[in-house]
Amino acid sequence: MTATAVYPRDGEFHALEEIHAAALDRLPQDAATYLESGAGTELTLRANREAFARWVIRPRPLSGVSDPKTSTEFLGIPLSVPVLTAPFGGDALFAPDGHLAVARANAACGIASIVPELGSFSYEEVAAAAPAAARIAQLHPYDSFDAVAARIKAAGYEALCVTVDCPVVGFRSRNRMARFHPDPAIWFGNVVHDGSPNVASTYGSGMVPVWTWEQLADATARHGMPWIAKGILTAEAAEAALRAGASAILVSNHGGRQVDPAPASLDVLPEIAAAVSGQVPVLLDSGVRTGADVFLALALGASAVVIGRLAAYGLAAAGESGVRRTTDLLTQELRILMTLAGVPDIPSLAGDAVARR
Repeated sequence: MTATAVYPRDGEFHALEEIHAAALDRLPQDAATYLESGAGTELTLRANREAFARWVIRPRPLSGVSDPKTSTEFLGIPLSVPVLTAPFGGDALFAPDGHLAVARANAACGIASIVPELGSFSYEEVAAAAPAAARIAQLHPYDSFDAVAARIKAAGYEALCVTVDCPVVGFRSRNRMARFHPDPAIWFGNVVHDGSPNVASTYGSGMVPVWTWEQLADATARHGMPWIAKGILTAEAAEAALRAGASAILVSNHGGRQVDPAPASLDVLPEIAAAVSGQVPVLLDSGVRTGADVFLALALGASAVVIGRLAAYGLAAAGESGVRRTTDLLTQELRILMTLAGVPDIPSLAGDAVARR
């Protein structure tokens, strides 16, 4: 290894912090505020980062591990590193080709996209752009669920990701104060097709009826696809999702954008992993910013992490190449930490690799 490999001098991004800074520098102020803000007084937004600071990685010198393997799988989908990108909406705010670029970058890196219902491009367009990555599609429990799920299945997706924590948008004070009013088309890429989601009633002036777990169980059973329950923050909700037939649990507080104050995702991950007890995989999102965060989440019970803002930063900083570089840097840091902690592969990354600070 040369000195320039450790301390490179060329113009490419060499740290995730550089990507974040470039994204904020290139975005208009109102779009940057939309990306960075949370609900209420943003206690949850801050708590997500503070939760990671309460844990340390336990080094294991002279372990004999020199080439750790980061590959894994999730619901039968192979992943080169235990990372998926989140179904963040409004993606054309950050780059003109939005989730098309995200999915292409993910395909190049060997990871998967969760494609949004409220994105700038349709499920079909993203699937056509990168079928190797566009494997999971998000939808909400609205009255259009059946029509949307049928479209997702017809487009070749392998699993659904049902967002259960967003029957109405959280009270996002900083975003409101910025007077942010972009073109609604950036969220309505799926509205142009038959079987369009009923987004207007939720994201317009009204509210849709809030579903029950029983309704969701019936709806998902009709389509016969594996599904992820996204937005779980308690053991009770995880157990309800399992009873409803969920194939995976996504521990998430929506990046601090829904309930404020709410628990930090990492804080409740061990409780939820214990409640699930290996019956289905557990994912984590909200607050992940580094390869060290990925390491900690896996050690505390996650099978993989889901990145939202990180992917959006990459997209805003440099489009497809920025998203690809984000995954590259996460992978590099994770591999280095696995080497230093003596972890040979992802299945070996367990709770004894970390400790409370």
